[in-house]
Formats: sequence, C-alpha cells, structure tokens
Amino acid sequence: MKQGAMREKYEKGSWRDLAMDTLKIGYRLDLAYFYLGKAAIALGFVEPGKKYLRQAQTYSESKDSSCSQGFLVKCGGIDVKAATASAMAGL
Repeated sequence: MKQGAMREKYEKGSWRDLAMDTLKIGYRLDLAYFYLGKAAIALGFVEPGKKYLRQAQTYSESKDSSCSQGFLVKCGGIDVKAATASAMAGL
C-alpha cells in the first residue's frame, strides 16, 4: 500500500478502509497510530481512538517511530504531532 493511497482515504474520510489498510501494513509509526485514532473516532470508537492518538503523540517524539524523522516512510504532508494535538483538543 502506498502512502498516497492512505492519504487519499484519510482525506476522503474512508475511515473503515483506512483503518483496515493501516492494520494490514502494521507500521509502528506515529502516522499509522494517527490514522487509526482518527478512523476509530470517526467510526464511533472514541476511547480506543484517544488511545491511538496518545500513542501517535508518543511515537512522534522518537526518531525510530516518527515519520517526519524517517528515511523510508514519510508523513504524506501531515504534521502528525500538530494534527494529533489538534484532534485530541477537539475531544
């Protein structure tokens, strides 16, 4: 699965597909947990969504799990740290 396809699902609000594809890939990165958090909340699973967003925040602090600091996987134009903080503030 290419990052562009994931970003497209995010932008279109295809939450179920985004969650399923993210889980299939299994990235242990802040972006993956951000996608899972946003999808879970949009699908009505607010508490699990919050947990995923908190994990995204934690992962965004480490060069080993932050897409903004990664070499292979990029963030697809999403500032994960800021977007996660914004999503959490809206809950």
